[in-house]
Amino acid sequence: MLKRTVNTVSASGASQKADLNDLRELSRMSSFFQAENEVLRDKLSALQREMEGIDAATAASYTTVKTFQDESALCWQSISAFEKQKGVLMDTINDLRLKASASRNEEASSSALLTAMRDDLADLNHERGSILRKLKELKAGIQRIELDKERIAPYGKQQDDMLKKAFMLLKEAQDRMELSIVLKK
Repeated sequence: MLKRTVNTVSASGASQKADLNDLRELSRMSSFFQAENEVLRDKLSALQREMEGIDAATAASYTTVKTFQDESALCWQSISAFEKQKGVLMDTINDLRLKASASRNEEASSSALLTAMRDDLADLNHERGSILRKLKELKAGIQRIELDKERIAPYGKQQDDMLKKAFMLLKEAQDRMELSIVLKK
């Protein structure tokens, strides 16, 4: 029985050693797992913070995309409004081009008319000069006739008639010149 007890004690001592080794092993494993759990908790916390950052970036990106979409819609509305304005402006430009063309035509016509009027004025001045020369010649002739009339009395009646005719011709020429000048104006 003693042997049995010693064997039991020995077996129980060996069992206790094995249990003690198991406990030590379990304690080491528990420490290892606690350290591993701590590392994993830190990683999990870092990943959660990273996910929060990603969520914040996603929210900011969504806001940016929404803002971009709103601005894009406003741009398209502006483009549409500009297209409508473009049509109106093109019509205005075409009207202005037509008016400019008409103005150039009127300017050319006015320039031609002005040239013609200047030519007419030069002709009138030339004709006036001719008439004035003739008038001077007539006045000189009348003065000679008057002098001759005084010298030659018998021929006075003829000269008086000639003088009247010359005066009438002179008067008609003067009237025609004045009428021509008035009509040219």
